This record gives sequence, C-alpha cells and structure tokens, in this order.
Amino acid sequence: MLIAHVEQTGVWLVEGGMMRIPEALERVARAQGAVFAYGAEVAEVIVRDGSAHGVRLASGDVIACDAVVFNGDPAALFSGMLG
Repeated sequence: MLIAHVEQTGVWLVEGGMMRIPEALERVARAQGAVFAYGAEVAEVIVRDGSAHGVRLASGDVIACDAVVFNGDPAALFSGMLG
C-alpha cells in the first residue's frame, strides 16, 4: 500500500527508487529504538490487557515492546493463529 499511497498524493518519483522509503522508515525507527527481526518466525503475539506487549519467536526468544507492527494475513490474527 506504500506505493499506492505515494502515487495518490501526487509523488511519482522517489529519488533512488521506491526502496528508499522503507529504508528511511527503518533508519528512523531504529534511531527511536525499534527492533527488526527479518525472517524470524513469530509463534505468538503476547497480549496483555487487550494490547500487544511483545512477540514470542519460534526460537523461543521473546521480544518485549510497546507496539507490534504486523504485516501478515489479518485472518491469522483474528483466528488466533498467533496466540
């Protein structure tokens, strides 16, 4: 949806290509303390008091957080496939 959003707002060219947008977002997010675990399989989204408070990876590692950004199938969340 990122490309569609950029096109809808009238920006048709991103210098360096469209990959520059997520690269910039990642750089800013890391500077603010965000953690990225590319390729890691999430076994469970840890929910407490109705809010996501972390994720448990298939490896057993737990990443605590204030927010989880989920870019997968919404039906997986709705059906409880991630905890």
